[in-house]
Amino acid sequence: MKHPIPALLLALAALPAAAQGTDTLITITASAPRASNRCGAQEADFSLRAERALTLEQRTITGYNDGFTYGNRTSSTMKRGDTQTLNVCISEGIPALEICAKGGGQEKCWTPAYSGEDGSLVLAPGFALAASAPPDAAALQGAWEDSYSGRCHMSITHIKGDEIKVQVNWADGAATDNVWTFSGRWDKAQQKLAYTNGTRVRVEDSGGPIKETRLWSKGTGTLQWQGGALYWHDAKEQVCKDCIFQRVP
Repeated sequence: MKHPIPALLLALAALPAAAQGTDTLITITASAPRASNRCGAQEADFSLRAERALTLEQRTITGYNDGFTYGNRTSSTMKRGDTQTLNVCISEGIPALEICAKGGGQEKCWTPAYSGEDGSLVLAPGFALAASAPPDAAALQGAWEDSYSGRCHMSITHIKGDEIKVQVNWADGAATDNVWTFSGRWDKAQQKLAYTNGTRVRVEDSGGPIKETRLWSKGTGTLQWQGGALYWHDAKEQVCKDCIFQRVP
C-alpha cells in the first residue's frame, strides 16, 4: 500500500523547477503483494535490473522523524544487465526498505510500495517497470496520472492513424490550473512522440468569469514510452522532469 507520510510531502510539493530529465537506472519486475506471517502484513518479490553501471544501496527504515531514520545498510556494485532479487515487507504505513541507485552522475532512491487506490506499483524517478510491448497510438487514448506527485494529470486523445493529442493539467492552487497541449504522430518503433506545437495556458477561476492566459506557443518536446509508463520532456521549460505517467484504471 502507498505509505502516507512521503505521499503527503509529495502532495504539498510546488510545481517542479526546470531541470534535465531523469534517465532510468533500475528496471523492476515485481510480484503482486501477498499475506506474510514473517512481515505481519504483506510481502512482495522484486527483481532489479541495472540499466547502467551503478552502486545499489539497501537501507532498512526504522522510523520517521522529519525524514526516514535508518538501521542496517548494505551496498553492492552492479554492471549493466546485472540483476538482484529481493523479498520486501510491504506496510500500509512507513515502508520497510529504501533502495538507492547511484550511477551516471545521478543518485535516485525508491521505497517499494503499492497504491492503496488501484494496487499498482508506486515508482520514483530513476526506477521504471521492466519493458512491456510498446502501445500503438489508439492504445494510448485515455487518462494518465503522475504516480510520483499524484498532482499532474494527462489526457490523450487518439485522432486517427498514428495521430494523438495530449493535454497535461497541473493545478497551481485551488483557483489556478496550468494546461499544456501538444499533438503529433506517435512513432511506435521509437516508442515516442516528438512535437513542435506545444502551448501553455494558465486558467484562473476565482468565482467570476474564467480567465485564460496563453503563456507561450510553438513549444517543443517529446513523450516517451519506457518501462510501462510515459515520460514527458518539455524542452521549453523542462517542467515535470520527475513525472512518471501511469494509466488511470
